[in-house]
Amino acid sequence: MKIASRPFTFFLFFLPLVFFSLLLSSNLLWGKEIVWDVPLNREILFYSYAFFLLAYQSLFPKDPKKLLYFGFVLWCFWLPCQFASEIIYALFRVALTTDLILYFLQNMNTLVPEAGNVLAQVPFAFFLRYLLCSVLYGFCIFALLPQNKQRSYLLNAQKSNFYLEFLILLLCYFTIPFSKTPKYTSNTLHPRIPPFPKRSAINFHLAKNLNVLVFVLEGVSHAAWQHTAGSFAEDWSEVKYCFVPIPHSSNSIFSLLTGRVSNWRKSPNFESIASNHTFPFSYQSKNYQVRFLFSGKKSFENLGGMLAHFAIPMYDKTYIEKNIRQDYKSFLWGLDDRSLFDLHSFFLTKQTTPFLHFFYFSNTHSPYFNPNPQQYKRWDNAIGKERYWNTIDYDISLIAKIIRHTEKKFPKKNIYLVVSDHGESFGEHGFYKHSFSLFNQEIRVPCLFRFPGQKRKSIHAASILDIFPSLLAAQGIPISFPIEGKSFFATSYRLQLDLHSWRSGEFSGEVTNTYKTIRNVKTKRIWKMDLDDRPIKY
Repeated sequence: MKIASRPFTFFLFFLPLVFFSLLLSSNLLWGKEIVWDVPLNREILFYSYAFFLLAYQSLFPKDPKKLLYFGFVLWCFWLPCQFASEIIYALFRVALTTDLILYFLQNMNTLVPEAGNVLAQVPFAFFLRYLLCSVLYGFCIFALLPQNKQRSYLLNAQKSNFYLEFLILLLCYFTIPFSKTPKYTSNTLHPRIPPFPKRSAINFHLAKNLNVLVFVLEGVSHAAWQHTAGSFAEDWSEVKYCFVPIPHSSNSIFSLLTGRVSNWRKSPNFESIASNHTFPFSYQSKNYQVRFLFSGKKSFENLGGMLAHFAIPMYDKTYIEKNIRQDYKSFLWGLDDRSLFDLHSFFLTKQTTPFLHFFYFSNTHSPYFNPNPQQYKRWDNAIGKERYWNTIDYDISLIAKIIRHTEKKFPKKNIYLVVSDHGESFGEHGFYKHSFSLFNQEIRVPCLFRFPGQKRKSIHAASILDIFPSLLAAQGIPISFPIEGKSFFATSYRLQLDLHSWRSGEFSGEVTNTYKTIRNVKTKRIWKMDLDDRPIKY
């Protein structure tokens, strides 16, 4: 047993421990995120399992008991990995990789509570299959262990190794994914690419020193906004088709602040951007007071680190509870979004200079926290998607309240913008949540704006990168650093945006003024559609 215990301990515990310790220390010590994009798919897990099983069996060719114990330990490791791999692929259409595992470990406080909501989307038959496999494995243990002290086996001892290896590997291999690559189907075919609508020049200039209020909703798609907003924004100007390049929170905030597309394979590469190469700095250079108000924690997606690097003051959940009030309703990583109204009011009491305020709402993020279910109940709060709509209702009422309060303090001296960081999927095209789909449920977001004295305008298509270049151009504030975004008020503007699902996602694409293309980088399948996701012939 001494000989057996050494390779057993070394291979099962020591090497994996050293491996993951090196990965985590590289992130913590050097502050750089290393992408270890190794897919833990069924084949890799299965062959790794078989290799360790057969290697250990070679040490004890005549003792099925030791092989059985070793196989059981490997099974306990293999089963959760395979289970997680299948669930992640089935819900998000992305392979489980070591990179995603590291991301999960670094954001456990936020992601662990989401596990229940994610598992609720999985069919019971999926769990049943794993349960049956576990029962069959238990039968293997009963059949191959000695039944008495005389080492009498239910099966022939000389054949036990063969039966054991065959049954274990067979069980492992046939725990196949319950869902395959999604296929996009539609009965509606758009016969041709519609021509780009002609637009006359929009020639106007805004007054200087106007206050700017930017309302950033969390995970609200354009469709969900249209479903809930009603008459709220009837007199607002709108970008009809507004897209984000990567449907993930921190990446979109990065694009909003810098006018650039972030690295889709990891968290935003904000360290490579100088602190004076952001749009808030352009306002600070004009004596604006800039503040980022967030009802969540600054640790969310390392948002606090990014804003600190850009020298943008951030006021989050911790600050609110310490300086405003402590009795807000809350969920794991956020407060009632009403706290943003109170925080804004607190700053306005002594505000004398122009200001730029970002309001980053957290309640519309899963688990879709509705702080006032007694009043906001147009839909059933017990159902996730309908509670999501009610929470959007709630945040819209807060936006209206903030606007009314600001207009009392500074009448007709304010610019208002409403946008979202990404959308949210609820099973459309086989996707759930966000980050990995490039269909409109996740990348098309509301984008509305209102200027003092301006009539309602409609912009055909743009991206989140273009919002501040457009606003700064209208205000006459120069941009002194390189950006990818452009002013959508310019008559020469045309949308051309590369798309990519987050991290190790399977999809890439592009969107223009007239069409959108999505490619599955693994299967090489291509979808070509108009901006409403209706397939077009080509």
